[in-house]
Amino acid sequence: MFAQALQNNLMPPLVVKERKKAYYKYLEFTQAESNCDLLSLFIAESVIAASDICRKG
Repeated sequence: MFAQALQNNLMPPLVVKERKKAYYKYLEFTQAESNCDLLSLFIAESVIAASDICRKG
């Protein structure tokens, strides 16, 4: 996912240690239910978090 984001000139998502369990939970749900809404929201939040960290330096 990181490489794909960079190849498309996008900020890669940042999944911090405290949120890894949630990431795997949403990924599992997406695979089981064929519904990527929750995972999409999680990734969007992770991209915003990465962007905030980059801005703060």
